[in-house]
Amino acid sequence: MKNENGYILPSVSILALFFLMVIFHHTALYLTEKKFYHERSQTVLLENLMLYGVKHSLNQITQEDHAAQQLIKLKNGTIVYNVSKNDSEHIYVELSCETENKNFTSAKYKYSLIQEEIVYWTVY
Repeated sequence: MKNENGYILPSVSILALFFLMVIFHHTALYLTEKKFYHERSQTVLLENLMLYGVKHSLNQITQEDHAAQQLIKLKNGTIVYNVSKNDSEHIYVELSCETENKNFTSAKYKYSLIQEEIVYWTVY
């Protein structure tokens, strides 16, 4: 018993440390991926709210109501838009959307009454 090399304890310790590092790495990857998918779902939700707001404001424009502010409260968020007539051929719309998690986006667009389409669009 006096001439033992003692290689089992260090090798088991190194192997256990390696497995712990692999487990920690996979846990960090899982948490990062989960956060990414949550943020992506919020982005998709904002895009859907924006699309709904644009469709609703275009319906209001086609019904000849050119000066109004509208607040739409949905299950997943809130849409606010303001319609104003710039000149005789353009209508200016400011649109903002906010989800229940306080994610926010805004857009502006000009609608041409002559061409009957959106001629200018910006997201800020």
